[in-house]
Amino acid sequence: MLNSDIIALLLLASSFQIVHIAAITCNKSNIIHSVQDDNVNITFLSTEVIRLNRSVLCTSNSSFEFINGPEYHCMRLGYGHYGQILIQIQNDNGVVDNCSITYVTKLYAANLAYINAIADRVRLSISRPLGSFDYVIVHCPDDKSHIIFNTSLPSNDLMMSVHCSFLLNMPLMSFVIETVKKDFDSTVNHIIQEVPLPVPMTSSLDSLLLTIIANPAPTINLASRYEFNLIFHGKDTDSITYERVKISDLKLYSNTTLKYGLIPNLKHEISFDHIVDSIGFAHSYLTITPISNVSYPYEVANFSIDEQFHKIVLRWTDTHSWYDPIEFIVSCNSSQKSSMNIGRNTSYTCEQMTFHETDIVSVQTKVAIPGYIHDQAAVVQINVKQVPEIPLFEVFNKTENDITIRWSYNSSSLMSNSFKYKVQCGLYEDASDIDIHSNQYQCQSLEDGSLHVITMHLISVNNTIKRSSSIQATTLLQKCQPKNHLFIPDIDGTISIIIEWIPPKHNFEKIIIYCPLTIMTYENHQVVSLMYVKCKVKHGSPFQVSFVTVKSGFEDAIFKFTDTAPSVDSTTTTDHPEIIATTTPPVFGSSTTTPPVFGSTTTRTTTTVGSTKTTSSRSTTTTTASEILATSTETVSSTTVRNITTDRIVKPEEEVTKWRTAAIIAFIVIGFLLLATIALTTFSIFAAFRKR
Repeated sequence: MLNSDIIALLLLASSFQIVHIAAITCNKSNIIHSVQDDNVNITFLSTEVIRLNRSVLCTSNSSFEFINGPEYHCMRLGYGHYGQILIQIQNDNGVVDNCSITYVTKLYAANLAYINAIADRVRLSISRPLGSFDYVIVHCPDDKSHIIFNTSLPSNDLMMSVHCSFLLNMPLMSFVIETVKKDFDSTVNHIIQEVPLPVPMTSSLDSLLLTIIANPAPTINLASRYEFNLIFHGKDTDSITYERVKISDLKLYSNTTLKYGLIPNLKHEISFDHIVDSIGFAHSYLTITPISNVSYPYEVANFSIDEQFHKIVLRWTDTHSWYDPIEFIVSCNSSQKSSMNIGRNTSYTCEQMTFHETDIVSVQTKVAIPGYIHDQAAVVQINVKQVPEIPLFEVFNKTENDITIRWSYNSSSLMSNSFKYKVQCGLYEDASDIDIHSNQYQCQSLEDGSLHVITMHLISVNNTIKRSSSIQATTLLQKCQPKNHLFIPDIDGTISIIIEWIPPKHNFEKIIIYCPLTIMTYENHQVVSLMYVKCKVKHGSPFQVSFVTVKSGFEDAIFKFTDTAPSVDSTTTTDHPEIIATTTPPVFGSSTTTPPVFGSTTTRTTTTVGSTKTTSSRSTTTTTASEILATSTETVSSTTVRNITTDRIVKPEEEVTKWRTAAIIAFIVIGFLLLATIALTTFSIFAAFRKR
C-alpha cells in the first residue's frame, strides 16, 4: 500500500498536470516553510539550490511563479485551510525536480465589534471570522457560553450578538471568544475590557410633571460622555415619534435632577446613554404615559386688557407648569387674521392701536414642540366694541396743593353697570371712585410746585377691561411769607424798612425781591429758613415790596407787601428812636441761622434813648439785620405802632423791656470784642515767632 505522503503527491501531480509524477517533500532539499495567519513563508537553505531556476505553484487555481532569492511568500491562502505547495527546481543538466510543502493555516480569531450595556446585561456584538471554521463560542464572565456563527446552519450574518450578565459597579469585564473547526487547533481571543455601565436613575410623575433623578455611572479610565433623550409617540401609534429633548453632552453630577412637563395620554420614552466612542455605550431606559381627562393645553387665567395712550396692553396668568411645552399666540385684531408668537411671556402690547381700531383681542395657548401638531388649542378672547369712552377732561383750577379737573359727560353716552370710573392723582397714588355725572373732581394734598399726572380710568367690575386717559398739570409755587417788619431812619435823612420773611421750603430755583429802589435775587442754596430784607422807602409815601418765587416751567408765585412809610422831621436825633415794630420783634442774632447781607453802605448814627446815649460806628462793607439793630439801639415795644410816636411817657414794663434788650445787645458786642482781642493777640504772637 502507498503511504499518505505518496498518495498526496500523486494527487497533487495529477491536478497540476505535471509530467514528472514522482515528487518528494521539500525539506529533503533543504527547503523549509512557516505559516503566519493565512500566509506561508518558504525559505531555501542551500546556496546550490538558490542559484538554480526555481518556480512555485501556491494553489491549484494559480500559475507557476518564478522564485528569485532565498525566500518566497504564498499569500492569502485562506484561514482554516490545509493544502500543498509545489516547487520545481531545474538542474544544470536540464532535469526538473519536484517537491511539495504541506501546510495548515490558522483559524481566524473572531473579535469583539461593539458593546451595548442595558440594565444588568451586556450585549456583545461579534464579527464573523474570515476563512473556514465550524462555529464560534463566546464564554461570558458568569461561566455561561453561547455558540454563534454555526456553519452547519446556513447564514450570511456578518455580525451576531450575545448577552452576558455583569455585576453592578464592576465595569472591568473578561470575555473569551473561541473559533472552532474540526481537526484544527481552536483560536482563542481573550478580551479584558472596561465597559461603560448604565446611568442609575429614578423617576416620578406628579400629574404631568416628570421628575428624573440621575447619577453618574461607575467611573472608568476611558473617555466617556453622557447623552439624554426624551421622545414621545404619536397618538394611537408607535410608528411615529417626536423628539422632545436631546442633550448630546450632558454633565452628570450626584443626584442630577431633570424636570419636564409631559403631554397627557401619549407614551414617552426616557433614556440615558453612557458612551465610549471607541467601544460602545450603556443604555438606561424607561417608558411612561401620563393619563388625564382634562383638556390640554389649558386656557390662560386673569386675562385683562388696558387701553392706554395709543396702545393696548394685554396681561394674563400662565396656568401651566413652567416645565410644560407650551407657547402663547397673541392676536390684537381678529379681523386682520394676524398673530404673534411670544413664547412664555405673560404680557404683550399692541402698539398704535385703540379699542376703536379693533374688535376682538385674544390669547391662544399651543403645544410648542418642533414638528408636532397637537389636536387642540385653548383660546381666550375679549370683545371691546361696546366698551364706554372716557370723556375729555382739563384743568379747571389749581392752587399750591390742589388741582381741579372738569369734563362734560354726555348723559346719552353708553354706560353699563359693568363699568366704573376712577381718578388717579399721581402715577403712584391710589385711584378713587368718582361720579362721572359730577363733571369735576379735585385732587387734594398735592406737593406744591410739582408736575402731576392725573389719570381717569374706566374699569370693568371684574377688572378685565381697562382704559385710561391722562393729562399733566402743575401745582402753583409757594409764595414767600413776610412775618414782621420795622422802619428805621437812616443817617442821610431817609428811612428804611426791614422785613422778616419766610421762604418756601422747597421746589423753587430762586427768590427775587423787588424793593422800590432796588432788586435783590437769592438762589436756592443762599436761602435759609428765616430771612431779612432792607429796602429804602420815601417818608410818608405808600410803597410796595414784591417777593417772587421762580422755577423754570412754572408760573411765578408773587406776594406783594404794601404799606405807607411814616413821616419824620429833618432831625435824625430825637428823644425816642424812630422805630416802628410789629407785634413780635424779629431775632437778628440767632445762633441757628445766619441773616443774609442786606447792603454795602458804611453808616454812622447816633441815637439818644432816654438818658442813655449810644454811639455805634461801622466801617464794613456789609450790613446785617443784627448790625442794623446795634446801630439804632432800638427799643421795641409789644404794641404795634403804625406812625412815629411823639409821646414822651414810657410805661414801667416798657422800660424793663428796653433795658433787657439793651443788655443783651451789650453782651453780644462785648463777646465779639473779646473774641477779636484774642484773635489779634494770637496773630501777634505767631508773627513774632516767625520773625525769630
